[in-house]
Amino acid sequence: MPDGNVYKLVNQEDSDDEGEDAKQGATTRAANKIYKPRDPYQHNPSKSKMQMPLREVPGPVLENGEPGPVQYTYVPFTTTDLFNWKTHTPLYSTNPAAVASMIESVMLTHNPTWADCQQLMLTMFTTEERSRINSSAQKILLAQAVEDARAQPEAWAEEHYPKTDPKWPYNTAAGIAHLQTYRTAVIMGVKAGGKKPTNMGKIADIVQDSKETPSAFLERLLDAYRMYSPIDPEAVENQRLINSSFVGQSQRDIRNKIQRQDGFLGKGISEW
Repeated sequence: MPDGNVYKLVNQEDSDDEGEDAKQGATTRAANKIYKPRDPYQHNPSKSKMQMPLREVPGPVLENGEPGPVQYTYVPFTTTDLFNWKTHTPLYSTNPAAVASMIESVMLTHNPTWADCQQLMLTMFTTEERSRINSSAQKILLAQAVEDARAQPEAWAEEHYPKTDPKWPYNTAAGIAHLQTYRTAVIMGVKAGGKKPTNMGKIADIVQDSKETPSAFLERLLDAYRMYSPIDPEAVENQRLINSSFVGQSQRDIRNKIQRQDGFLGKGISEW
């Protein structure tokens, strides 16, 4: 998700409601604390336009001839959008990380409303998966509210992750900030809801076939770690574990060749 500055459509000095500005600021800060985007999804509002459902359009010209503040027009998801995402994205049950990445990208590029988020989730997830995602998102917001020492953390979490359409206005700073917090919580809920209990037995069942290339076997092994454990197989700190599994579950001739090398567990597989 972008940082709070992307959504700051109204300056405090331009608003007649200081209380609403303060509330908007707190909401934006909360969203920024909950989620820090990965580099591939950084957004620079000066270099790109918001896309549908909330599309950036020029505001009305002011009396002094200067362009008015940016406004947003609503364009709903198309059935083609939803069909393409559903068709070209793996199942959440088999590759939750890929689905989370897709959801994160859609949230950034399309800036969906609350109702659009529901439509997207209905398309991409089963009833049980949606329940798990929503529960995870609510827990994340509640934990944030407790950390911020809010007087009524449960009420704050419910306000920012409502079960019915709050109809947040997308042409106000407060409304956009609420939407940002909600989208952020959805992303985090998708990421948290996709984690599965570790099943090392399933991973141990992945053995190299006699006619399988080492690279193909490695890819199957990495997929098994992603599917049956919360372990990131590409993280440096997990390299020795992955190496051990690869060697122990490969064909005997390959295993013997690798084991003859000194310090093979600490090396990258490409170094063998």
